[in-house]
Amino acid sequence: MKSFKTQIIILMAIIAASFIFIGVTLHVGGKNQIESSAASSFFSEVRAVKLGQKIFTVEIAAKKEAQTLGLSGRDSLATNAGMLFVFDAPFSYGFWMKDMKFSIDIVWIDEFGRVVDLAQNISPETFPKIFYPQTPARFVLELNAGAADQNGIKIGTNVDFLKSI
Repeated sequence: MKSFKTQIIILMAIIAASFIFIGVTLHVGGKNQIESSAASSFFSEVRAVKLGQKIFTVEIAAKKEAQTLGLSGRDSLATNAGMLFVFDAPFSYGFWMKDMKFSIDIVWIDEFGRVVDLAQNISPETFPKIFYPQTPARFVLELNAGAADQNGIKIGTNVDFLKSI
């Protein structure tokens, strides 16, 4: 019986230490770390997308929470990186610059992997304007402002999803 009590005490000590560690980690990181952890849980793994001859590393926003958050609140986006929004069906999905801190290009892509519309060099100051494509799209790719021009991305450009979505 004594060893059972000892085991229970050790187990309780481990659980208490875990809670203390989690609390300290969240406290030290502050609000941004909590928000960052929550935000990253909305996004699927990082993938690659090829537009024309250029490969971009993208975060996949397939869940509603990720699509709502998007790139909002971030200070920047790495070079040759983007966020790919994946929707269940083609539609004229609108995008705005709420809580954005940098300018972007928005690329709408149809279910066949073709660019169907672009909005370029969209600045945070355009909020609350909503940008819609002229043609329904199933995917939307957000890139750093100027990426479309620099890489020859235009309506009709073919898109290859290098890993399945």
